[in-house]
Amino acid sequence: MQKRNWLFIVFLFGALLTASACSDDGSDNNAQAPSGDTDNPPGPNGNDTGNPPGPNGNGTDTDNPPGPNGSDTGIPPGPIDTGSDGPVDETDPDAPCEDILPPAGAMPCDDIAPDSTYTCEEQASWGKCDEPWMMGLCNKSCGRCDAQSGSCAALAEAGHCTQPWMQGYCQRTCERCPGDVSRDCPAPVMPGASQATKDVLCYLYDIYGTKVLSGQQDCHWSQSPGDIGHIHNVTGKYPAIVGGDMLYDNVVTQAVAQWNAGGLSMIRYHMGLPDEADSYESSLKTTDLADTLTPGTARYNGLMQKFDHAAARLQTLKDAGVVVLWAPFHEVQPEGWFWWSKGTPEQLRALWHLMFDNFSARGLDNIIWLFAYSHNPHEDWLPDEGTFDLAGPDTYADNPPFVSMFGKTRWIVGPSRPIPLHETGLIVDPAEMFDGNQAPWVLFSVWCAEWLLDNTDASLQRAYAHPSTINRDGVPAFGR
Repeated sequence: MQKRNWLFIVFLFGALLTASACSDDGSDNNAQAPSGDTDNPPGPNGNDTGNPPGPNGNGTDTDNPPGPNGSDTGIPPGPIDTGSDGPVDETDPDAPCEDILPPAGAMPCDDIAPDSTYTCEEQASWGKCDEPWMMGLCNKSCGRCDAQSGSCAALAEAGHCTQPWMQGYCQRTCERCPGDVSRDCPAPVMPGASQATKDVLCYLYDIYGTKVLSGQQDCHWSQSPGDIGHIHNVTGKYPAIVGGDMLYDNVVTQAVAQWNAGGLSMIRYHMGLPDEADSYESSLKTTDLADTLTPGTARYNGLMQKFDHAAARLQTLKDAGVVVLWAPFHEVQPEGWFWWSKGTPEQLRALWHLMFDNFSARGLDNIIWLFAYSHNPHEDWLPDEGTFDLAGPDTYADNPPFVSMFGKTRWIVGPSRPIPLHETGLIVDPAEMFDGNQAPWVLFSVWCAEWLLDNTDASLQRAYAHPSTINRDGVPAFGR
């Protein structure tokens, strides 16, 4: 369904009109067992594979499944023990650097099932206690209440080094000893990334799981930032991230102003058809993607011109020292509403890789690549590993903080990669996000105009005032 039909109208008449928001299933539905089959519950999509489901009904998921309220509590979860065998004080330069496991007492001695379809007693009777996706779950039925479970290597492999309850534990394995370069801070995928770009990406990894960057799309492409002004009037704060679009006439000046004010920018591109002028209306049409991807055709040449247009603006931002979260070909989904998402997964990935190679050759070292799903992600649409830094969904559902969607995304993109909620109609409440770390989005970005106004003043104030929220005044300088 189309959700921002007003964009084209605004370009013609300069007024914002009401549009219909697309919906997200936002559900936590799990696979159902075949009728009468009690021996081997289903794997993915309800198929009887002999393996009961891990997170999201997937029997082959090796990631750590959710605990209470869908939270990934890991191996093991819980508060930090402050006893004599407790965590190392990371602020003490003379503290020993060693591997200390979180204590057994930190693990809840209860039964948390991986889904609502099967009980812990059933999982144990089927011999599933030793499955990777059962770590930290069904502890009582699996007889793990009195034992210290897991190892530092397993915790690190599962991506838990950045979790709050892991601070001070497994120091050596998590590479937090003096002089270590954390493996949780990978280099940007863009070749020759600038130091500021590296620092921004590393910062996102550093805060992931404990903090969230506030974000707001600004649909006022004139010099009157109405959406950002509304946020400031209501909360007294400015968002850490301001969203723009290559369709906006002032996208460059907006991003420079946000950078100079201490914030970050996320830029999308509602790219028109390759053989048409850019417009939101054109982005909704259908084109021959095979022809578009064939060098020498008119559509291919038109696509290259659009790459030139976007690259020129990104080059201007590079010259100004501005780091950009770059989210092209966004809101990807099967049979999507934008032309780039109306073909096959292979065609979408080819478009992404074509742009990545094109921009890499231009030396645009100031961009962090964000692959932006729409709603629940699909693994087969994900580009090659070395062509994106971040990946996350959007939603216009009414059940924030969207725990199920976070879990599904995490299962696809991995346990350690920061996950952005790159677009949402309703603002998320950080208190709910970080309750058991059930949906610790690294950033959120509320859509503009009437979607922003659908949020109550109280919900905006609550989100921007929460101690886990980083607003513009809390963003590091990054060499500015």
